[in-house]
Formats: sequence, C-alpha cells, structure tokens
Amino acid sequence: MYVITGEENHLGERRGYRIMPGTGVGSPAHLTIQESPILQRAAEWAKSDLFITRQKDTEPRSAVPTNSLTPGEPLVDFGRFLADNESIAGQDLVVWFNLGNHHVPNTGDIPNTLMTTSASSVMFVPHNYRVRDRSRALTRRIRKMMKSEMFKLEVR
Repeated sequence: MYVITGEENHLGERRGYRIMPGTGVGSPAHLTIQESPILQRAAEWAKSDLFITRQKDTEPRSAVPTNSLTPGEPLVDFGRFLADNESIAGQDLVVWFNLGNHHVPNTGDIPNTLMTTSASSVMFVPHNYRVRDRSRALTRRIRKMMKSEMFKLEVR
C-alpha cells in the first residue's frame, strides 16, 4: 500500500493506492531459488514482487541482458539501489513491480501462446478516495421489494 501523507478523506482516513497483482489468469512469477550460486547478484530485482525507491536518473533499469555474463559483479546491480536505505517520504518514486506468470506449455500453444491462457497485470487501486460505493451511482439498478409473499422487481 502506498499512502499519500497529509491527505485524508472526510472520515479522517488516509488516502493512498493499493498496488496489487491484476486480474490475469496466472499469478506473478516468483524467484523460487534464493541465494543461488549460479544467479548470484544478477537478478536482485526478482527477490520480491514489489520495490519502491527514490527516483534517480542514474538508475534507469533494474538489470541488463549482460548481467548473466558476470553474475557476481553484474553491470546493473539492483541490490545497490536498495542498499542506500534512503527515505522516500516526499520524494519522486519509482515502483519496481515484478510482472510475470507461470505458464504450463501445451500443444495448444503451437504456433503461438494464446493470451487468454497466459496473462498477468498490475493494478493501482485508489484506497479511501470515494465517499461511498461507486455502484450507487449507476443509472440502471434493480431494487427488490417484498410485497405480500411475492417479490416485485423495480427497474430504475
């Protein structure tokens, strides 16, 4: 959850955004082997689904393809982005979100994998922004009313 400091709604609740996996078919990919002697420090970004750091022009990407050539001393070492332990309050931020999926290959993938069976996404969902449930503003809704022993549907 990312909270906007100093901003509260009319009930005194702090506003913010939930950063969460989207509605894709699969779940986010996870690094299954921690402290790999082969991978070493080449993919530090894969240790968690989400990182938030201060924005720096010297940190434009979390890795480069050549990281696998020197995994002990990668050209871009994402672990160093986190090592400085800087405060992020009141700063421009970068969200590093690990987006991927686990897909079990099958013969239906030939000649290509259909996106309906291989999808993933991320959602930034407003938290404590709305005054009430947004569905209340729908122009057409149904209200069930009980009259005697029968239900009456009223469409507005």
